[in-house]
Amino acid sequence: MTQSDDILLACNITDQAAFEQRKLSIIELFKGATSTELTSSGYTFYFPSDGTWLSDLTTFIEVERHCCAFFQFDLRIPPHHAPLSLTISGASGVKAFLQQQFTALRGKA
Repeated sequence: MTQSDDILLACNITDQAAFEQRKLSIIELFKGATSTELTSSGYTFYFPSDGTWLSDLTTFIEVERHCCAFFQFDLRIPPHHAPLSLTISGASGVKAFLQQQFTALRGKA
């Protein structure tokens, strides 16, 4: 948990079983990222444009915006079936929070 600019950077999920299921879902989703870029305030992840990726990414955003309301999500769907990109960013401290969370998730994978 991190506090930055009076915004509490912490997940709102209190049910442990739901939290564990969310972690597993996130691990599986981000295993499919074809590349990752560091941005000034977060990360951009690239995903294939085929299959269920668009649906999976929008589901992820819908869940995360409720438990981590401090995230800003930018989902790009370019023409000609180019890779989808999802940028997750936010106020000061969000980039460090994301790095901490993804490092912890990778350790559980």
